[in-house]
Amino acid sequence: MSIEDSQAEGDDEVVEEAQPAAEGEPKGQPAKPRGRSFVAGSTPLDDLLRSSALTSFEKASASLDALMRNSSVLTSFEKAFDSFNWVNDYFESTRRLLEQSGAAAAIERMQADFARTVDSSSRVAALAASMRWVDQLTPQNNYLDQVTATSRLAEQIAGSGALTSWRSALEANSRIEAQLRELMEPSPVLSELARISRVQVDLTDWAVQHAPGKGLLSETSGMPVVAWRNFVSDSADHLDELPMVVVTGRTNLSLLGSDLLASPDADPGLVAEGADRVESEVVEPWMAARLEVTAELYAVLTRVDAKVPELLNGAWDDIRRNGPAAAEKVANCTVEAVERALRQAAPDEAVRAWHAENNRPAKEWEGLDKPPHALRVKYLVRNLGGPRPLVESQAAAFASVVGRLRKQLQATKHASIGDVVAVRTLLITAESLLISLFVGQDFTES
Repeated sequence: MSIEDSQAEGDDEVVEEAQPAAEGEPKGQPAKPRGRSFVAGSTPLDDLLRSSALTSFEKASASLDALMRNSSVLTSFEKAFDSFNWVNDYFESTRRLLEQSGAAAAIERMQADFARTVDSSSRVAALAASMRWVDQLTPQNNYLDQVTATSRLAEQIAGSGALTSWRSALEANSRIEAQLRELMEPSPVLSELARISRVQVDLTDWAVQHAPGKGLLSETSGMPVVAWRNFVSDSADHLDELPMVVVTGRTNLSLLGSDLLASPDADPGLVAEGADRVESEVVEPWMAARLEVTAELYAVLTRVDAKVPELLNGAWDDIRRNGPAAAEKVANCTVEAVERALRQAAPDEAVRAWHAENNRPAKEWEGLDKPPHALRVKYLVRNLGGPRPLVESQAAAFASVVGRLRKQLQATKHASIGDVVAVRTLLITAESLLISLFVGQDFTES
């Protein structure tokens, strides 16, 4: 796919209504979750688990049995999720999880809330709401297993979008937090990785609350988020791989920001709010550490093509000056920098010979005489190992965002705040993606 020609391709937030107070809960208090370790109107889950375990277990079982026998709720559930075969498996796994929590009163409120949500919202919003409840009720020692299961479930049911990105981000973050808890001494790399994963959770959580489907986040960023989740899962126990996990995590953060801010169907008010979040959580931290993070990259790029660092520095200069048409200038400089780097590091004849030698599919040429950008990226990462699928998906997402953002900039006379932040995240994506492609590899002068 050419960067020049690439194209990319909501639901409202679920509002919790007050429910009748459960037994032991002060009247007039709304029944809503208050954090992962607490259940509204009850003692902390740890205390519940230590007291009346058998009684709580029996109540939980009876409560879930009643839900399963309630034909109206089950019918609504089946309608909401159409003909998916996982309905019974989902209820059974939820039953087992809630039986362990011992939170019978909360289960009753969850039933009412879930039924109301299914009746009033889309199936994705209903699934998001039910998963939030399960998060609230999951004991700490079961949490990683639960978010792993629900992230894979969301991927199968909802495809790439805000919901799957959110659950995948939660899974990756839970694995990283588990590693942090086991540390015997501080690790700057792991601490930075934890910061990246928490920001990824924050952004995706906010997006899924406002548009659980693809209104704010699409498969453009969704596929790299899932690929990063898998990379974290494979690499969490291998400290030597963590620097690459950090680099690709930064790329994902900027892709999330670009995807959100270049969303063609999102509400302008939400995009403006999202721009503030992306600016503070993605752009500002990158700017604070940029010179240190990119120093090695710029040295390598100078050997590949001295013009590339000039283009990137020129783009940052346009951002600082913020003159007329700055957003479009930044986008153009960013794209040209990436294109030049790819052409110089993956020249036509080298890519052609590698493609023929490895009997790769002809469709990778996309009907072009010269290697398309996606094929050049595949050539560059051919020896990258574990993160190769992730970097390839990030390169494809970058091309997709470029196409959408250029259309967006051409359609408006004056760039909005969201547009300005979007091109900043595009430039961050370019630099972090180039780090993945070039740093640590041997590129001689052309």
